[in-house]
Amino acid sequence: MILAIATLVLFLIPYTVSMFAGQHTFYDVCDMDSKCIKCHEDVWEQLDSSPTVYAHKNAANNKNYTTYMAVGGIEYNKSVIYTMDFTDGTHDNGDVAYFRNGQQWEKRVYTGSSFESTGESVLISLDTDGDAEIDTSELCSFCHNTTLFGLSGTHTMRTVRVCDDDRCHGNRNHTYNDPDFFDSDSGATHVGMNLSHSVHGPFYLSASGEPSPHVAGMPFGHEAGNVHGQYTSKGYWTCMGCHSEAGVAIAFKDSEHYGHGHEDEPTRYR
Repeated sequence: MILAIATLVLFLIPYTVSMFAGQHTFYDVCDMDSKCIKCHEDVWEQLDSSPTVYAHKNAANNKNYTTYMAVGGIEYNKSVIYTMDFTDGTHDNGDVAYFRNGQQWEKRVYTGSSFESTGESVLISLDTDGDAEIDTSELCSFCHNTTLFGLSGTHTMRTVRVCDDDRCHGNRNHTYNDPDFFDSDSGATHVGMNLSHSVHGPFYLSASGEPSPHVAGMPFGHEAGNVHGQYTSKGYWTCMGCHSEAGVAIAFKDSEHYGHGHEDEPTRYR
């Protein structure tokens, strides 16, 4: 009996070691350098061949824009990123803004008469390999990294930033994106707009009234403008329908046919 158990253990040990050391490499899913392609190669291939991906790569390579997203910017004027609404022209104590300081953005807090520096600076870059470009693997962080969404956690949080997010293409409630971020060569189109006023407005508004599978959360402490209940709405489907290669399954049902095989059949109009 002892010999049999020892023999069994001897054969099992190599497989156990191989399972945890030889066959798998684990990555920190919170790190913007995560190798998403390890699990999502099919998605990578679809993105890499998509014509619309290039405009998103240009946007993701704009460090001012990714910083604006990461700090919850609401207004941008090229020298200041404001994170609060001050349509009345006044600031409240504790309001936070980021002032350009060279290539960095310096965090300052309003103390009653002026914005005082906190000594902190930030500049968010998705270019993890330092080649001055955003490749398809790095682009995953643009929509799915919690750092740019005011949240924290792990892969299991299923963080999703969709087309009609407040700081992307806008929605019926919040249009925090600013065309000033993008020059004419960036390929950026329809940024910072109210999508309900577009040519596909009725379709967008209808889809906005339905929940998607994605939990919305409370990015930067307030409700996003593209939610339905506790979930992100399906409004972004309007964009994907024309500007992506997302596959859909559609079942066409035959309409009711009217018989004309009997001369006494009553006349019907459609």
